[in-house]
Amino acid sequence: MPLDDSPEAQDQAAALEYFYRHLRAAHALNRHTAGGFPLLATQMMDAVSFAYAAHHLIWQPDAACPITLPSGRTVPALTATFEYVPLEFFEARTGELRFLGLNLGFNGEPLAPGQWMVTTGPGLMRAASILHYYKRLAQHDLINFSEKFGTPGLVVHTTAAKGTPEGQTASTLARSLAGNYRGVQYNAPENRIEVVWPQGGTGGGDLPMTGIIEDGKRGLATLFLGADLSTLSRSGQSVGASLQGADRARRERADCARIEETLNTAIDPVVLRWFFGPGAAVRARFALEAPINEDRTLLGNLVQQLVNMGARVPVAAVARRLNVPLAQSAEETVFQPPAQSMEPIREPGASAQAEAFNAEIDQ
Repeated sequence: MPLDDSPEAQDQAAALEYFYRHLRAAHALNRHTAGGFPLLATQMMDAVSFAYAAHHLIWQPDAACPITLPSGRTVPALTATFEYVPLEFFEARTGELRFLGLNLGFNGEPLAPGQWMVTTGPGLMRAASILHYYKRLAQHDLINFSEKFGTPGLVVHTTAAKGTPEGQTASTLARSLAGNYRGVQYNAPENRIEVVWPQGGTGGGDLPMTGIIEDGKRGLATLFLGADLSTLSRSGQSVGASLQGADRARRERADCARIEETLNTAIDPVVLRWFFGPGAAVRARFALEAPINEDRTLLGNLVQQLVNMGARVPVAAVARRLNVPLAQSAEETVFQPPAQSMEPIREPGASAQAEAFNAEIDQ
C-alpha cells in the first residue's frame, strides 16, 4: 500500500508487491512443506498459541531477473524463503528468543537482525493445556465409571442360608449369569434375581464428569474463538451467537494487524533498502485487510428498500460488497430478468386495435 501519491511511493509499493507475491514459506524439519504467503501467515499464527513463531530468512536476490517499476526504472529482483523453525530450538529466559542450535544447549545465541523474523502473540497454549488436562482427567473418570457401572449389576436373592448346599448353588448361579456379578442375598424373603442400576444422580448428564468435559470444551472454544459457541451452550439455544460473530470479526482484525505489523517492522525496511538504497524514506508498506463478514441478505434487503424509497444506490459499490461481478462490455453474455406476461384486453366494446392485440397474444 503506497503511503502517498508520489512516484516514489508507487515504485516502493510495486517492489513490495513483487516481493510478497514471490516469497516462499518452508519448514526446517519438514522439507515437503512448501507454499507462499498463505502458508507464511498460517505459520506466523502459531504465535497465538505458543507466544512466538520464528522464521529463518534466506534472502534470494536475482540480478538475472530484473523487474520494471511504474516509473520505468529497472531493478534486480529480490525474494526470500521464510523457514519456520520450531520453538524447541530456542530459549527465552532473558525475555528474548535465542537460538540454541542443533545441539540444544542451555544458553542460546541472539537472533541477528535481518536473518530472523519473530512473531509474538498471547500464548494461549498454557491455559489451553490446563483446560485439556482437566477435561482429560474427567474423561478417564467417565471411562472408568462406564467400565464399572455401564452394565447393570446382578444380585441373586435366595431363601437359603449362607453355607448350605442351596446357598452355594445360588452363589454358583449368580457368578455364571454375568461378569457384572454383585453378590448373593441370603435368607431373603423369596428367590429372585435383582438388576441393580446406579442410583442417586449417578447416571446420564447428572454425572460430575460430563459437566467438567462440557466446561472444558466450552473453555477451549472461548479461549481460541472468542464468545461461547452456540452449539456448545448447555441450554441448547443460540445464546451468544451474535456476540460470537462480533468477537470473531474483532479477533480476525487483530490477527491481521499482528501479521501486518510484524512484516512492516522486520521485512519492509530490508526490502525497501535493497531496492532503493539505505537512505530511502519509507513511502509504502505491506497491508493485510481483514475479511468483511457481512450479512449479504440483510444488505440486499436494505438496498431494495432504499431503491423503493427513491434513493440512488450505486450498482458497482453494492456489487463489490456482495462480491458479484458486473459485465464490463455490452458484448458479454449476461443474465436477463424474466419476461413479464401480458394480459389480453377484454373490455366491452374494445377497439379494432385492441382486438388485434388480443389475437396476437392468444397465438
